[in-house]
Amino acid sequence: MSRPRSIRTAHLTEPADAAQRRFLSSYRVLADVPGFWRLATIGMSSKLPPSMAGLSLLLLVGRDHSYGTAGLAVSGLAIGQGATAPLRGRLIDRHSPGPVLLGCLAVHLTATLVLVLVVRGGGSASAILTLASAMGASAPPVTVMMRSVWHRSTGSSADDAVDGSTDTRMLATAMALDSSMMATALITGPVLASWLSLSVSPVVPFAVVALLTTATVGLLVNSAGPPPRSARSGHRLGPLASPPLRSLLAADALFVMAVTAVDVVLPIYAREYHAAGFTGLYLGVLSVGSVLGSLALGAVPNL
Repeated sequence: MSRPRSIRTAHLTEPADAAQRRFLSSYRVLADVPGFWRLATIGMSSKLPPSMAGLSLLLLVGRDHSYGTAGLAVSGLAIGQGATAPLRGRLIDRHSPGPVLLGCLAVHLTATLVLVLVVRGGGSASAILTLASAMGASAPPVTVMMRSVWHRSTGSSADDAVDGSTDTRMLATAMALDSSMMATALITGPVLASWLSLSVSPVVPFAVVALLTTATVGLLVNSAGPPPRSARSGHRLGPLASPPLRSLLAADALFVMAVTAVDVVLPIYAREYHAAGFTGLYLGVLSVGSVLGSLALGAVPNL
């Protein structure tokens, strides 16, 4: 006697459901997105420059100036980047990404070049701090654009977030992958920056950063459309009127402050114990757990 139709149908659909719940299946689905490997390459190249900039600046300035001045320069770099991030984000949101990215790139490369020349020429500490802040303030907002590119490439929308569709789950995996790339860059970037600075020349890391930033901006200009627009709240504070968002930004600010402090203190500690050559490796090891955690989060099966 044949089985009921409902039982046969359940039997046929069970493997597909099981496949969706399989560990790492979300990454296989994401890898099938058209242009995935190109996006992954752009994403990785966009994260190496910021992971190299802080340590490269510390080693460059610390060679001819005190480590106190070098630490202040790194702080100026981070403050400049953080203070202007909302403005650069709004420019990207309200205008075409191309002119904004290219404009930021032009100012950023100019500030970087002048900074290197001033440091190598024995310039004053105030000039170095001003240029370091300008370098951070003009950094092209490539990270914001990469999140937008991932959002569009996975085809997710606000409606998907409500019903928990496949597109939204794919976007969550893409965001986890993007975070793991950032953590991976925090490993490879300091190692590369310290090796180039100590073994070749303190100027070479800045040339590598400039080249990677230029290439990333060029690829994003040809790949990225405008980010999805959100409705305006009408409040004078804009998105900052949201208490959860303010809490999130405060937590993020404290985290960045802690990471920046480690980036400055650990190289000084290594130098005192004649282990400056291992500075990049020390900083990189701190990010191993972040890489593994991000990858694991993106690989969690859809329950």
